[in-house]
Amino acid sequence: MKLLKEQFMITLLLFVIVLGHTTCSDGKDNPTPDEPKNTVKIATFNVRYNNANDVGNLWADRQHLVAEILAKHEFDIFGAQEPYFDQLSDMVRLSPDYAYVGRSRTGQETSGEFAPIFYHKDRIDILEWGQFWLTEKDKTVPNVGWDAAQPRTCVWARVRHKIAGETFYVFNVHFDHVGVQARQESTKLLIEEVPAIAQEHPFFLVGDFNFDQNSANFQVLNTSDVLADTYGIAQRNINGNRGTLNSFNPNSTSAARIDHIFVSKLYPPTIVRHQIITDSFQGKLPSDHFPVVVEVAF
Repeated sequence: MKLLKEQFMITLLLFVIVLGHTTCSDGKDNPTPDEPKNTVKIATFNVRYNNANDVGNLWADRQHLVAEILAKHEFDIFGAQEPYFDQLSDMVRLSPDYAYVGRSRTGQETSGEFAPIFYHKDRIDILEWGQFWLTEKDKTVPNVGWDAAQPRTCVWARVRHKIAGETFYVFNVHFDHVGVQARQESTKLLIEEVPAIAQEHPFFLVGDFNFDQNSANFQVLNTSDVLADTYGIAQRNINGNRGTLNSFNPNSTSAARIDHIFVSKLYPPTIVRHQIITDSFQGKLPSDHFPVVVEVAF
């Protein structure tokens, strides 16, 4: 009888250990035990421009939610889309660990709509940065390309991660929402320009592309010799069935991913995790887009 009791207690103890492990590992952001340390978090986040018509979702009501996302998920570096200069100022004020590089799509430093690259100052050193426009005209100055409604730009940065000790490039874009030809030609342009700038370094192309994973433009990027969609090669996918455009609805059922993170095919790091971040705060969302983050091991 004593032996049976001891066996029962051992079995019960093992069950509790296994149950506890399962409970702790089930969270969306908890790493699995075999995930490497010193990974780098790279993200894309369309924060929605400051639109006075967004009644119920005004920037004044959302800015602290954007800061909550940054505090919780601790991106090392991310591309943002759509912020105006006042929004950039609010983001830096509310998240003082971050700074950014980039000018507006009209080439201004303190006005207009931006596609900046934000970086965590304690983890990332900006070694060099630049900007070019998505156009068939002069790419070094603001120009509208093809049939686009607005000038569209690509901001890039060569960075060094202070902890991981790795140097890589990040490119951030926001494709035109009107111009069909502009999206097609911008896709081809990036396939040429991005590897020409990055040379033999790993790189990431992030942004709001205004086309989803089923589009011809997406296939052109993903089947090129230089770019791979991190969603397709990640070791883990979190919220992979969710679309990224939510229209301020936390229960959005769209599966269309228009916010993407591509990585270099020639010098690919390991994509440990791809996550579409669907956090809401008492039913409110920080933006009409869900942010996307990848965790990378070099």
